[in-house]
Amino acid sequence: MSNRDAWQLARDAVHRDDAVILVTIADVRGSAPREVGASLVVTEAASAGSVGGGRLEWEATEQAHAMLRSRSAWRLDTVVLNADIGQCCGGKVQLLYERLDATDQDWLQCLEDNGFRGSLTSECSTGVRQRRWQPTSQSTTLLTDTQTLTLTHTAEAGTADVLLFGAGHIGRALAPLLATLPLRVHHIDTRDDVGSDTVEIVDPPEQVLRDAPADCLVLIMTHDHALDYRLAEAALAHPGVRWVGLVGSRAKRQQLSRRLRRSLGPERAALALTRLSCPIGQRINSRSPGEMATVIAAELLYARDNRYATEQKPARAHLA
Repeated sequence: MSNRDAWQLARDAVHRDDAVILVTIADVRGSAPREVGASLVVTEAASAGSVGGGRLEWEATEQAHAMLRSRSAWRLDTVVLNADIGQCCGGKVQLLYERLDATDQDWLQCLEDNGFRGSLTSECSTGVRQRRWQPTSQSTTLLTDTQTLTLTHTAEAGTADVLLFGAGHIGRALAPLLATLPLRVHHIDTRDDVGSDTVEIVDPPEQVLRDAPADCLVLIMTHDHALDYRLAEAALAHPGVRWVGLVGSRAKRQQLSRRLRRSLGPERAALALTRLSCPIGQRINSRSPGEMATVIAAELLYARDNRYATEQKPARAHLA
């Protein structure tokens, strides 16, 4: 589960005036099942999000239920992940528990309206909690002194914008899978007959790339090879596009390489191709839509974490 699930449950609960406890991993030392900033929301009847599963999450949920009954405003707990609680990670986490109520409706709605971008800051002192949202992402930081605890973290760790071109069999399998991840997915096609609430019809689709969000990831799998080439060239020429995944073959990559060398010149083309994965999803033998969608999603997450350009796979190096 992503933080998005947690925020949505919290928004719905406070709208009903139900009590909510937000649990956030505020700090990690050593090995732990989730990263700093991961969140869990607990109400009397439900929970969403995750701080790592297992005994850690069970105890966090129990503590949250105790806080619902006690009406405490916040607390910070340290949990050692050892055999005493049935965990073998060996690290240590700090969990910040915060009560949310109807006064938090505005910033919860603001968070969703802004696509879960930005940062949340909690300032906790004796019996008091204040929260602020800001539109820019900040690195996760926990500050404590004798009187006040302050936690700043991104609203949704790992969030990135994804432009998915193509609503064919792989695109239709991939889009709902990506929607479960901390990603903002923009699904685009040119054909009127595949339009829906989740697929935007844009022709020519290159105009979407002209206004591409900064640092976005692009996936190309349209019904038309010529369109694939045009989109890949436009995406790789765009300095704001971090990475491009193109469904196809090694021959398709070679053809695209030749086109880029003609349009950009050898040096710029070589640099652009470090951001290209083609053929994407080549690590498995099956080409069924569901399995292809799964490996493409995994490669996209790998690229999101900024490792792709510096850890090129040897089998692909000679194709550039």
